[in-house]
Amino acid sequence: MSLTPEQRAKAVKLFLEDATIRGVFEGIRAEYLRRIEDSKPHDRDAREAAYARLQALQDLRVALQSVVDDGTMAARRAPSR
Repeated sequence: MSLTPEQRAKAVKLFLEDATIRGVFEGIRAEYLRRIEDSKPHDRDAREAAYARLQALQDLRVALQSVVDDGTMAARRAPSR
């Protein structure tokens, strides 16, 4: 079953607003920041790996939010029924 952009947007919006999901995202983010903060001055590889993961997490959030935004725009462009 294929979802319309509006249906996808609604599903992803509910996902992003879920308290458990928000907590998971924040927990992961906090762990990556802790890894950066706790790294030794000479451990550049560990910092870079944690930073890359932090960026990937942000990329995921942005991609999910774009699904919401695109669906919202599609709903606004759709003719009233």
